[in-house]
Amino acid sequence: MSNSNISGAKQRQINATVTSIVTTKLATLDAAAGDRLIGKLAELAAQVGPGIIAAIDQLSALPPVVLKLVNASVQLDAIASYDPSGFKTRKGLWVSDDFHRRVGSKAKPVKDLGAITLTSGDLVKNAYDQEIKADPVMPANHVFESESEFVAHLDQMISKQPNGEDGDLNNEGYWNIFYVAGCVVRVRWNSDGRGWDVSAWSLDDDDWDAGYRAFGCN
Repeated sequence: MSNSNISGAKQRQINATVTSIVTTKLATLDAAAGDRLIGKLAELAAQVGPGIIAAIDQLSALPPVVLKLVNASVQLDAIASYDPSGFKTRKGLWVSDDFHRRVGSKAKPVKDLGAITLTSGDLVKNAYDQEIKADPVMPANHVFESESEFVAHLDQMISKQPNGEDGDLNNEGYWNIFYVAGCVVRVRWNSDGRGWDVSAWSLDDDDWDAGYRAFGCN
């Protein structure tokens, strides 16, 4: 990695910067996210030479790592039909007014939903939504664009852990976070109330604590 137009001292500085950035990030990434970073490095390789300084600037600007991969293939089954009118406060489930206003009221009955997979990752430090959404663990198209499909799949996930059993949703009191068409939905097992709490918030209203779990569509 050298260029005759760059002084030896500057080249050594560049090499040290690259080494620091890459080793720091790879040390905190799981295999899947590490592969994504390597892919970014491969894309930047074409700039090595006259554009090496710009390439280093791009490396330095890579989004911060805030998620540790939990499962890159959370399996959600196909759904023959679903009526979201049933997704409301009931035994074992509390649904906030904000969720109904932002998501539930927009959900319509659906039929023949195909099986999908999600990626989940746990926050390793406090982070805002914009940081979580930019993290390499999150798939590029991680947002649920359809409120109808989201409610159907969320109800399915909750039905698999009705009494707070172990499963894809964190059941230890930490919030599970989903991004849905302009807002963030949070889901938590309430051990005192023996049920799942579901609410919705504006994006980047507040930061989320380490230990919370984020989900994204694959």
